Amino acid sequence: MAQYDIGLDTHKHTYPMQLITARQGELDGTTISATITKNGTPYDLAGLSVRFECVMPTGEWVRDTQTNIAGSVVSHVIAQKTLAASGHIHLAYFALYDSAGKKIETTDGFFINVLKSATFDADISAYSDQVDMLVADVHTLLVAWQKQCADQDAAFTSNEAGRIKAASDLLAKIQRDYTTAEAARDTSYTAAEATRTTTSDAATKRANDAATKVDQAISGNLQPYVDTAVAAQKDKAGGILGYDKYQREHYVADGTTIIAYEDGGVKKLKAAPGSSADGTTITATSDATGAKTFSVKASVMADITDTKAKAAANTAAIATTNTSVGVVADDVAKLKADMGTVSGVLKSVTGVA
Repeated sequence: MAQYDIGLDTHKHTYPMQLITARQGELDGTTISATITKNGTPYDLAGLSVRFECVMPTGEWVRDTQTNIAGSVVSHVIAQKTLAASGHIHLAYFALYDSAGKKIETTDGFFINVLKSATFDADISAYSDQVDMLVADVHTLLVAWQKQCADQDAAFTSNEAGRIKAASDLLAKIQRDYTTAEAARDTSYTAAEATRTTTSDAATKRANDAATKVDQAISGNLQPYVDTAVAAQKDKAGGILGYDKYQREHYVADGTTIIAYEDGGVKKLKAAPGSSADGTTITATSDATGAKTFSVKASVMADITDTKAKAAANTAAIATTNTSVGVVADDVAKLKADMGTVSGVLKSVTGVA
């Protein structure tokens, strides 16, 4: 690699112009190392950028930012694009830019003699490495954008799958909740319907019973009400003594009544008023368990039997008398009929009414 060390001043008074020689199509074959001065004083390039600029023999311009700065020295490797056309480059220099990208000033010019190449296939066009960098930046941005799109697509696909699953799970939960609620509603409805039916049946029965009672009252059949009232008072304090209880607490000995009563909490028995309580008529005996048994004495029973026989004879005599009276009544009726017939014959014979 050939290197040319030259000095360039920003006041542009370097004469004669310095000459650099390179071959057409060379790639990184020639380096320019230029010491930049300002009125002969080394230029402080700190905070600045330096670009190589020229016009090729064919008239196309070149701007190349590929420079290295060390103090006031700028190094630049002439790019292959700059050497695309053979001939003389009469206008070449370095331009100084501030940090905002504004061109501050330029250096003296210098010549570049581009020798013709025997084999280089020239591709001559205006060139700026900034365009290449811009294209590279665009490519980088495009690659980054494509990656971002791919990442977004992947994220969307993943999120969409999650969203679909979440929606499916939610739908399944809604379906389960609906099924559960529907089953609970059916159960509640069935229970309510059963309660309603039971209540309705009970109400219907009460209404029918009431209607029956009204019908019975209207038709004069008050026996059910009497039965109900009697049952409500039966065998209660201040109420009515039932027949079964009466039979348990009272003993009839052929017309003589034994009454059971309490004396200081002790159950006792006594004869009814008008009966004998001295043992002449009713005898009380105890069995092996101590239970009391009451019976009418034999003499009294004989009298009662005789009385019953006499009563039966009287009843038979009355029946016979009644029969005789009936026969006499029949005879009288026949006599009346015969008298009526005789009376009719007499009226017809005598003509007497």
